[in-house]
Amino acid sequence: MSGEKRLPNDRGRRTGLGLVAFVAALLIWGSAAAPAEAAVPTIWCGVGASAADRLPDPSGRQIHVIYAVPADGPDRFAAAANEIATDLATVEAWWQREDPSRTLRFDTYPFAGCSGLGQLDLSFVRLPQPAAFYQSFSGRFTKLASDLLSGFGSRGKKYLVYFEGASGDGSGVCGQATMSLPDLGPSFAAIYLGVPGCGTLGGGAYTATTAAHELVHAIGGVPFGAPHRCADSGHTCDNGVDLMHPSGFGDESIDGYVLDVGRDDYYGHSGGWIDVRDSLFLRRLDVPQQPLTVALSDSVGGSKIQSDAPGIDCPTVCTIAWDGGERVTLEAIPGDDRRVVRWTGACGGTSLTCALTMDRPQNAGVVFGPLSYPGRVLIAGGGRVTSAALGFSCARSCTGRFDADRTVAFRALPARGWAFAGWQGDCRGKNACRLRFDKTHTIRAVFKRR
Repeated sequence: MSGEKRLPNDRGRRTGLGLVAFVAALLIWGSAAAPAEAAVPTIWCGVGASAADRLPDPSGRQIHVIYAVPADGPDRFAAAANEIATDLATVEAWWQREDPSRTLRFDTYPFAGCSGLGQLDLSFVRLPQPAAFYQSFSGRFTKLASDLLSGFGSRGKKYLVYFEGASGDGSGVCGQATMSLPDLGPSFAAIYLGVPGCGTLGGGAYTATTAAHELVHAIGGVPFGAPHRCADSGHTCDNGVDLMHPSGFGDESIDGYVLDVGRDDYYGHSGGWIDVRDSLFLRRLDVPQQPLTVALSDSVGGSKIQSDAPGIDCPTVCTIAWDGGERVTLEAIPGDDRRVVRWTGACGGTSLTCALTMDRPQNAGVVFGPLSYPGRVLIAGGGRVTSAALGFSCARSCTGRFDADRTVAFRALPARGWAFAGWQGDCRGKNACRLRFDKTHTIRAVFKRR
């Protein structure tokens, strides 16, 4: 489903989109409120524009921010980057005022000499179509999502898109979002810049409010079951200062809004429906982070360990901090002709996955090994060596490959006029030779004339 922010002239309008179940509207009632005073001025520290997600900031799900323009649109990235960083720093400060134990988990990058949302991993995307393609409100959100999905489709990401190309469309819509589950990606939230009445980017006013509003949609609000949910949209209808109310003022500071008035609809409530406060796209500030150290025995053939929540993608050894109490599932991914021999540390067994609760520092490792081992058979004299495994039969020197950890029995069969004298190498004596292939083996069958 999808949520929208709207101007008052279209208050009653509800429009279905191709990718959504219904559309909710947030209206702007004019400009009576005082200009924004809550902005947190922030300089973006990035060097140059990147059309792709930079090296991911590790540990957990994240909100990645994109500035997108049509193929024939002007390049305003240098100025917009600072304005976006300022708006989102303002949103972050407001969110922590509303809930000191949580903050939005924005995707950042370790730019030098910078901290906070100055390190925002901000992508600049020039879309494949001209402005006219996206001008009509009808279908715009679906077009944007479709054009961005090929490059921004991580299951652990929500994508906040600032679209510079929606002015004058007459819809009065300031933003839209796919209303999806709190912990599931990819999904998109869009801010339509330049729409009259929707505020000015970088002032901590209505564009900041729109960003917070659409992100709440993207991580599950307002869910079915909420007692004050509007009848025909994903908004609340009990109090006009609620962030998720379908109306507001275009010049109003985000400071004038409340995150779930009464805490009984979508955030921090005691009901059985979705609670945005539990979303893994929020970072907890009330518990210490706990380190998870992962080690591999080798990375032969591309073997590695990944986690269900983005962060761990480890070819050798890595340590990443996770929110205290978060549950992380590790997956061992064997490379070509490799297998999981065993897990070590806090994990055990030989399965491909291991689930850990990060209530303390944890260490986990995995030992990979080959899927099979070679077995070399040498023949001295007249005779042959056979094995039921793989229909193995050898009359001269030969080598076969045998499944790892499989026990294989070899038999020595003398030729006419010859007698079996015994085994040499990894088998001894004259009895049947039984070998467990947990390593490479060499045996020699010795035959003597009668």
